[in-house]
Amino acid sequence: MPRNGSGVYSKPAGTTAVANTTIESSPFNALMDDFAADANLPRPVSAGGTGASNVDDACTNLGAVRSTGGTVSNLTTTGTLTLPAHTGTVSIAAGTGDGATSSTYNTKLTVHYGLGLADNTGVIRGVYNARTGNLDLEGGYKWAGQSLDARYSLAGHTHTYLPLAGGTMTGASVLFSTPNMYITHVDSVTAARRDLFADNGLIGFLKSDLNWACYSDNSGNFVNGNTLYAGGAGGAQYTVNGDVLGTIWGGLLSTWLTNNLALKVTRDGVDQIGLTGDSLNAAYFRRQSDGYVLRMISSVDGTINSAFRGPGYIDFTSDIGSIGVDYFISDGRLKEAIAPSKVDATSDVKALEFIEYDWKPGRGQEGHERLGVLAQNLQSIDPKLVYTLSDGTLGVSEPRLVALLGKALQESIGRIDALEKQVSELRGNLP
Repeated sequence: MPRNGSGVYSKPAGTTAVANTTIESSPFNALMDDFAADANLPRPVSAGGTGASNVDDACTNLGAVRSTGGTVSNLTTTGTLTLPAHTGTVSIAAGTGDGATSSTYNTKLTVHYGLGLADNTGVIRGVYNARTGNLDLEGGYKWAGQSLDARYSLAGHTHTYLPLAGGTMTGASVLFSTPNMYITHVDSVTAARRDLFADNGLIGFLKSDLNWACYSDNSGNFVNGNTLYAGGAGGAQYTVNGDVLGTIWGGLLSTWLTNNLALKVTRDGVDQIGLTGDSLNAAYFRRQSDGYVLRMISSVDGTINSAFRGPGYIDFTSDIGSIGVDYFISDGRLKEAIAPSKVDATSDVKALEFIEYDWKPGRGQEGHERLGVLAQNLQSIDPKLVYTLSDGTLGVSEPRLVALLGKALQESIGRIDALEKQVSELRGNLP
């Protein structure tokens, strides 16, 4: 035999050729017969074969699954079966136990996003969204053998039910035929309970202690916490502990309510609200504690409408546009990284354009100016030399301009001192 019981092949004895020695026919023919027999017998798995003469035995020896025409039959797995997917992972795996709950189940089907359910022609008739848990079936749903329509009612049922949200109820509806009617709501955050309750001609809401919070009766009277009574000869009355404190009648406020509204400013710490003298442009608040008067910014005649603070200026919005007022804070305690300025102020001052001009009408400034500057010229030298008002008008930052002029003067003084020293030395060298 060409192979032993372990599938190992060994050459017959005497078949190894020796140089300058005649090859004997008997050992040579035995070797060739072994080769012919081995070629016609199943090659063992250890030698790269299947160890079988048919497909079924070959699949068994190799531990493979036989597929006939793309169909796998009698497949048994001991782990997860992973299938090709468009993206993500699709697999069939064992469950967690013998049950039918989200924590205990027999088989686990994993899909990346959606599972399509097709008919025998390959047309998708239903889709399961694995991310949301939604199941959408083209043919509808059945519950205990009965079809359900889109409104969650049984098909063929004579009644129409409201959807879960957005429905409209028409006609008369009888919720309860018992003498008392309860609809209870419990707040999911505070756990507070509120009951809609009807009994003996009254309908309203109960508090958590089951006493009335508010209700109305068949006469049209409304009670809110035993404090508000609507209807009757007195109109609407506001009461506390049974005492009538105010009445609203014909759109007029009661004396009690009017007086208490007037006293409200005193309770807030303001004693008076009025005008300074008889000027409509000088409205004020007077503080009760020390008599401090705070004047209002806006003017009654509309010449000044509002004001706001910008970086280094206060902008007043007026009837003729924005008007700016400079302010400049220079406290050293508010500054850091202080060092001598390296600005060539003399060059900046040389770039200044001094002009004369006439004011356009309607801006609150009139006449001819013999000397001035253009904000746009200052802006081209240093943007911080100007500021922008709410309407886009440019104003001059005078403190920064003064600082620039002062440094330019300081630089000029330094050059003058140096020239005077040179002149003095030249004079000393004269014969």
